[in-house]
Amino acid sequence: MSTVQEAFERRNTSSHEVRNYDFRQPKVVFSKDIIRVLNEIHEGLTRNLGRFVSSETRVKAEITSIEIKEFSSAQYLESLNEPQVLYQNYINDVDGNLIIQLPSDFCMNYIERQSGGTGRIQIPPRPLTMIEEKIMSRFVTGLKYQLLNAWQPFMEFTIERSVYESKPELLTLNPNDTLVIINFEISLGEKLENIVLAYTSSLLKGILGDSINQKGEFNSRIQDLSPEVKEGYHQTLLHTPITLKVLLGTTRMKLCDLLHLVDGDTISLRQKKHSPLQIMTQNKVKMKGFPGQKDGFRAIKIVDIAQKIEEQEIV
Repeated sequence: MSTVQEAFERRNTSSHEVRNYDFRQPKVVFSKDIIRVLNEIHEGLTRNLGRFVSSETRVKAEITSIEIKEFSSAQYLESLNEPQVLYQNYINDVDGNLIIQLPSDFCMNYIERQSGGTGRIQIPPRPLTMIEEKIMSRFVTGLKYQLLNAWQPFMEFTIERSVYESKPELLTLNPNDTLVIINFEISLGEKLENIVLAYTSSLLKGILGDSINQKGEFNSRIQDLSPEVKEGYHQTLLHTPITLKVLLGTTRMKLCDLLHLVDGDTISLRQKKHSPLQIMTQNKVKMKGFPGQKDGFRAIKIVDIAQKIEEQEIV
């Protein structure tokens, strides 16, 4: 009896803190597989995004130190101070959204270097002007392009639209949603800033689903195959037909103009007459060439390999 009493007293005097569980905002813990894949995806993003920023600003930019955390929507909004540079991105056919959070200092540094400056001017945090917003929208467009490319080996999706907000309270977030925060460190010139990508849990569940587990199981099965079977798969893939698309050109027009098109109208494309056409596979530009004909059929002559074709990209 004394032993039971002593154990009870030790438990009551323990230093462990008892915390109330919030049933309205339970913490969603993502599996290690999903965290591993997110880390892999965004490691590839850092390399390509660093090259993109360097080419846009003509200053060496390095992006490192990926950190992944989870926050509730309320915790995330409480961590934001006004003004902010936030872009809320809506994904086609998927609930939830992606938030791109850019430091005000980084935006001013990027805008000044885009304008030919040195990036050393200190500007207090403030909402972007219309011109500054337009410059940063080009940066966000490039970031989204690199992000979609990084996601492509795992899942293809498209971003329907992006909305710029300077006030955190204007973000449309589900209060019961959990956000997965991807934090990057970017050095542009002499300045070091943090860029944040925030995925809502409903978005990640929508675009990933069970594909991560299926991918892991598939890879484990591949490792168990004999060399002969692997070679058989290899030869089968090499002889699998793929679709090549030749892009004649692109243009932008208003919806009202599109609705009033009639037979005989001519649409001017953003393609120079003497410039080679883009040849695409899997929605990626891989080659360039000039149109012609061969044996009575339309043909295209390849004049440049724009990007090396990888077997796993075709599959």
